[in-house]
Amino acid sequence: MFNKIIPISFLISLVAIVSCKKKANNDDQAAALALLLTTNTSATCTSESPVVTISFLNNIPTLTQANINFSQAGVSKFAGIQAKALTVNRNVAFKNTGNIIISVNKTSECKIVNGTTPVANPVSDYTLTTTGSNYTYRILAPGDYVFILQTPTNTDTNTFTVGLE
Repeated sequence: MFNKIIPISFLISLVAIVSCKKKANNDDQAAALALLLTTNTSATCTSESPVVTISFLNNIPTLTQANINFSQAGVSKFAGIQAKALTVNRNVAFKNTGNIIISVNKTSECKIVNGTTPVANPVSDYTLTTTGSNYTYRILAPGDYVFILQTPTNTDTNTFTVGLE
């Protein structure tokens, strides 16, 4: 009887293994999508006015100073720095800015529509400390901020950096 149980058990196990469907595992795809969404490496910002819309690269600041990626539009280079969920006393530090122009907007989208986007109020939302060509914005009101940077096209932007402190 023992001789019949082993082959029957083996046959049942074999049938069970063959008839099982392979479960699709999408964990790798989900992780890759989540990473893409958090890095925003190819995202763009836009600045709209009644006359023109400019699209340019969106940069996400981290705790490490990193180069700012600019896009050229006409006679200027533009960059967006999107800093979400900033807390009170968080610093956004720009280094080696040269002759850069920085405008600060308090908004959750990296889409600036001139005249309609809430603009951060320098008296109540942040303070600015300037040391040479370094600018440090200390956040006084929590929220999402977008910094729009503009500089002439002949400016070397390779040394411009941004980081959270």
